[in-house]
Amino acid sequence: MSIKKLRQWIESEIQETKNINGHYEMLRRHTLEDVLEQIDSYKSEPRKPRFVKPTARNLFEAFRDKGLGPREADLEAQAFLDYFESCGWVIGGKGKKMVSWKSAVATWMRNKKADKPEKNYYPETQSKRHKEISQGR
Repeated sequence: MSIKKLRQWIESEIQETKNINGHYEMLRRHTLEDVLEQIDSYKSEPRKPRFVKPTARNLFEAFRDKGLGPREADLEAQAFLDYFESCGWVIGGKGKKMVSWKSAVATWMRNKKADKPEKNYYPETQSKRHKEISQGR
């Protein structure tokens, strides 16, 4: 039931109780009037802004602000975007909708540093360099 229909129903009930005398009807009318006041106050309260998905550019800039280079920021932004797109922008295992993607970026970075050493995107290059270093070149 929409708020408008609820309001109309309550107003009709108030009109009916005005036509009937009696203590119970008067209490009922006052209760209904209180409900109407609550509905009006609910409508006047400002609503929270809805969550807006970040763009790839927003994420790139956020990861750059966290100190990553352009290539790393681009890779992390794409990984972040792919991950949260795949799970419907929910966080944790309880299906709670994301409220702030900026906070999620901060958590993403904190978890990345805590969980894994820096990824090597070029393993063959590292192994060549490792051989050179171990051979004293």
